Amino acid sequence: MSIALPAGNPVKAIRKPAQPKARDRRLRAGELDYLLAAAAMSRAVGVKEVLLLAVETSMRMGELFSLRWEYIKINPGKGKKSTTGTAHLLDTKNGESRTVALSSAAVEALHALPRRIDGKVFSWKPNHENGSFEKVWQRTLARARKQYEDDCAKAGKKPDPAFLADLRFHDLRHEATSRLFEKGLGVMEVASMTGHKSLSMLKRYTHIEAEKLARKLG
Repeated sequence: MSIALPAGNPVKAIRKPAQPKARDRRLRAGELDYLLAAAAMSRAVGVKEVLLLAVETSMRMGELFSLRWEYIKINPGKGKKSTTGTAHLLDTKNGESRTVALSSAAVEALHALPRRIDGKVFSWKPNHENGSFEKVWQRTLARARKQYEDDCAKAGKKPDPAFLADLRFHDLRHEATSRLFEKGLGVMEVASMTGHKSLSMLKRYTHIEAEKLARKLG
């Protein structure tokens, strides 16, 4: 028994499913300040520092929680504290190791952390299966929002309902990637920081503010 096959390529008409729309949530003016202030009041150690490192380095949550002091190189500075450094990541999402440059703000955040006996920079688990950091993140958001509303009340202003709304920790990676481009880094330089292998994926994480582009245009 023979089966007739359609002429031509039978999969020619098949189309790949469209990718979901990329999130474009960036930090609004003042949001990071309120987050850092709220994080500084947390009983958990390292909340403020992990937020700073996320915004400064574009590392994923799992990469941040996998950091070990033995793989962090801090360049000697002229004073007591150095200004730059690097962090080597052995375990990343794409399965390849990479070395991330550390800004002066990132190094300052690391200097503020106590050294753990187990050699880890942070206590949270890389896979965050127990949800411990998610609870810390949600408490930080709530504390920051309350402080913002209290400040608005004191100033006689109506709080913006969008302030700190629908903000996820992973959005800090979007923010960091966009900031790297706004600082003037090239595509390959940013990719070396974020770990993206393709320009299309890097583009999904980049949302440059039009106002900043306008100022560059003059």
